Amino acid sequence: MVMFIIYAYYTEHKIPIGYGIFKDKDWISAFTQVGLNKSDIDLLEHDSDVWYYNGNNTCVAYGSPVDKCDYASYMCSNGSIPNVTHGTRLQQAKNVVDAIRQGGLHKDCPVIYF
Repeated sequence: MVMFIIYAYYTEHKIPIGYGIFKDKDWISAFTQVGLNKSDIDLLEHDSDVWYYNGNNTCVAYGSPVDKCDYASYMCSNGSIPNVTHGTRLQQAKNVVDAIRQGGLHKDCPVIYF
């Protein structure tokens, strides 16, 4: 039961990367390397599937670099069909920054998020 509650919390809640107890130095480093400043990094979050900026879905998939990515639902950062993965931290960070610069939603998003 406890594992389910932890899983449900993680998969249903956004996790910030730039502050508080969830500060993730590896992700912060990746976003800094691709040109994002601290105030923008503080607006980044992810859930178990996708990156968010300022509370809005970017459509850029979040996940482990080697895990398969649902390219029908998200903008995946690496590979070609059918072997699409989430991509490295730098690849995901670059695509999130591209989404931010394009108004918040990545231009290659396969679906429309409202």
